[in-house]
This record gives sequence, C-alpha cells and structure tokens, in this order.
Amino acid sequence: MRNISKKGAVVMIVVWSVIAALLAALLVALIVTGGFSGGGLFGEPKVIATAEMDGGEFDSVEILWKSGKVSVTLSADGRMHLTQRSRYNVQPLDYGVEDGRLTLRENASWGIIFFGIGSRSSDLELQLPEKRYKEFLLSMSSGRSAVQGISADDLRFKLTSGRLEGSGLEAGTLTAEMTSGNMAVSGAKAEALRVELTSGRAELSGSFPSIEGRATSGTAKISTDVLPTHLDGQVTSGKVSFTIPDNTGFTLYCTKSSGKLKSDFALMQSVSDKSHYAYGTDGPSYTGRLTSGTLEILRAG
Repeated sequence: MRNISKKGAVVMIVVWSVIAALLAALLVALIVTGGFSGGGLFGEPKVIATAEMDGGEFDSVEILWKSGKVSVTLSADGRMHLTQRSRYNVQPLDYGVEDGRLTLRENASWGIIFFGIGSRSSDLELQLPEKRYKEFLLSMSSGRSAVQGISADDLRFKLTSGRLEGSGLEAGTLTAEMTSGNMAVSGAKAEALRVELTSGRAELSGSFPSIEGRATSGTAKISTDVLPTHLDGQVTSGKVSFTIPDNTGFTLYCTKSSGKLKSDFALMQSVSDKSHYAYGTDGPSYTGRLTSGTLEILRAG
C-alpha cells in the first residue's frame, strides 16, 4: 500500500510539474507576442492610433466604445483630431465616414491580466469642430466618459455601466439611456429631454421646455431653469425627481398603483378624480404614472 501511495504521489508531482511547465511556456509566449498585460497596469499609456480629418467631411458623429476613458471636446482649428491610447497591446480602433456620419468603434481585445483572462481597455481623446451636428451618439459599455460643448439636433448617450459627465451641451432632443452606472450633465440646453433609467443614478440640469423621465429602478434627478410646457414622469420602482421654477400654476394627472407622489407645491387633489391634482391657476398640464417608488415635483431654490 505504501508503494502505491508513493507511486501516486510521484505521478501527481509529475503531472503538476508538466502543468506548471506548460503554464510557464504559455506565459512566455504571451509576453513575447504582447498578449500578457499584467505589467501594463503600472506603465504609461502608449499611443495606439492617431488621425485627423477636415470637419466638412461629416455632419454626424457616432462613438461606440467598450471600456476605458472617452473624452470629447471642441477643436480650435475646425478639424477632427483623435488619439487612442492604452497600457495594453490592443487593436487600433476602426473609424471612417459614410453618408456624412463619422463612426469610431473600439475593437474588443482580450488577454492575460494578472493570470486571468480579461478585457483590455483603451482611452479615446476626440476633438471635434465647433458646429451644429445632425446627430451625436456616445455609447459606452463601461468606463468613464466626458463630453463638453457639443451641439446637435439629436444628442444621445447610451450607458451600460460606468460614469458619464457632460457640460455645455445644446440639442434639439437630448436623450440619456442608462442600464446602470452614473450620469451627471450640467448646463445643458435642449428643446426636449428624455431620460430612461433601468438602474443607477442620473442627474441632469439646464434649460428643458419638454421633459420625460422614466425609471425602472435607480434615481433620476432633473432640474430645469425654465418652466416646462410638457412634463411626464413614469416610475416602475426607484425615484424620478423634477425640479422646476416657481410659477403661478399647473395641473398634474398622475395614476398610482403604489408608491408616493411628493411635491413642495401646494397640490390640491380633485374630489371626483383622485388622479387629478392642481396647483394655482391655469398653467401647463403634466402627467405621471407610479407603479411603485417615488415621483417628485419640487420648487427650485
């Protein structure tokens, strides 16, 4: 029995030695080919791709990024400038113009990261000419992004996770769609604002004559310095909060399955229709729907 035990131990030692040797060989191969990214966490990001283009070649912009950081600012020379950087050996982005739309797409890159398989991120710095674009779309799977000074007829943000910050934005329609993560937009001007939140937290402030806020879960806080002519809030769960200027009056039709309607305006509930509320006299008509959670209409200041 002792001989069998000794033989078993020897076999296990040999097996694990072979496995260790194979892993070491794989590690060396990955380092040589640039597939190992463990050391990249402590190195300086290197330039993966650069490009520039005349701003007259496109009137719409679409950015499809998986992870990392995205920075969008205005250029000073009327040209588009892009720089992609990464600490890892990643594939350069794909970019091009078709039918007036400039599309920038990050390619998926995978590798060994601290002896595990993981996605390797890259950062994008994009400078755009200052003008009114037809469409601007930034779609992020994760990471951090910042957008400053962009003006577009249709301006859209799609965030799966991570964080997005925006400032000085102007739009005909500003749409913010979030699955999770955090979004903070300040000083924006849009004729219409639409916020759709599955989870996470979104805070947007600026001038919005028309507002729609929807939350499946999470928290959406929207503040406007002009009195909206159209306002609609729908809450499945979580919280949607609107902050509007003081005014002489508005009406609200809000249906509730459960949840809470809160306001620091003196809302008067109709006796004949419990879903109908009024503040002051005349004014715009607003709507809301509560399945659960909280809907707020607050006074600015």
